[in-house]
Amino acid sequence: MRHAKLTELDAQPFTLITGQNGSGKTAMFQALHRRGCKGRGHRR
Repeated sequence: MRHAKLTELDAQPFTLITGQNGSGKTAMFQALHRRGCKGRGHRR
C-alpha cells in the first residue's frame, strides 16, 4: 500500500523518506526532529 501511494504521488522525494538514500533520509529526519523538538520546547 505504501509503495503504491508513493508511486502515485512521487518517487523521487519519497525515496529519501522510504530509506533508499540513507544520507538523505537521515538529513530529512534530523530536520523534522529538530523542528518538532524546537516547537515543543518553545511551546513549553
